[in-house]
Amino acid sequence: MIAGWPSVPTFNHSTRGQLAQRLRDRFRTASRLEALQIARFFAALTDAQLKALFSLTDAQTSALRSRLTDMAMTVDRIRATVGE
Repeated sequence: MIAGWPSVPTFNHSTRGQLAQRLRDRFRTASRLEALQIARFFAALTDAQLKALFSLTDAQTSALRSRLTDMAMTVDRIRATVGE
């Protein structure tokens, strides 16, 4: 460290694949609400992004999209109810 200079933080870098694996692992062990929130994040991705991120076929991507959309709508309903 150079005298008078602030310390520079060190960052650990992850690849997209590593981050996706962490989210998949977290999704498996998450509470219901947390799983719904993770699903809402994934639902915001395009089909092409989901397919690439999870190495899915077209049919698998379509099935996942359907489940993610349902889960995202559930989160939105919960948020709307809490906000009443």
